[in-house]
Amino acid sequence: INSPKPEPEPVEAKGDRTLQACAAQFKANILAMGKKPASVAAYSRAIDDLALQYPDKSIDSIDRQDMIGHVSFLRMKIKKRNGDTQHTFRNRLRNLTVFFNSFGAKNPLSMRELKKPMKSRPTRYSIETINLMLGAANEQEKDLIHFFLNTGFRDEEVAFSKYSDIDFAKGSINVHG
Repeated sequence: INSPKPEPEPVEAKGDRTLQACAAQFKANILAMGKKPASVAAYSRAIDDLALQYPDKSIDSIDRQDMIGHVSFLRMKIKKRNGDTQHTFRNRLRNLTVFFNSFGAKNPLSMRELKKPMKSRPTRYSIETINLMLGAANEQEKDLIHFFLNTGFRDEEVAFSKYSDIDFAKGSINVHG
């Protein structure tokens, strides 16, 4: 006589997997890992917007249609700001992908599905503008302006540069930042 097999007990999910709870845990984790304040703020914006839009959903129940709706929500919200909105959408989606991955879930909307932004060339200063800046600058400011112009460094790279990074013999400089 074959006795019926006992039904397996349901496997309980690990803790509360609502978007709200996962968002709070993720933000606590990235703070504990010592992420830069700007990174924490970027992740928080992306995650908070998603949790605000879907307050009753779990991280596991977010589907592709929810994410498409979220991108539409972002388009309405972010249009009001200045700047490159295409990069903003992709950055938010990238941050959400990291968020989903940290909980063993997959972002249902891949980066490939969002339009890639056009790369724009940076605005060049005219010789007249450069001469105006140099004319109004003191010696330290002139050195800084020349350093920016001659190295092509970004703000953060200039901020972390030290005199010891320059190798005058080789005509090179180490980049940090």
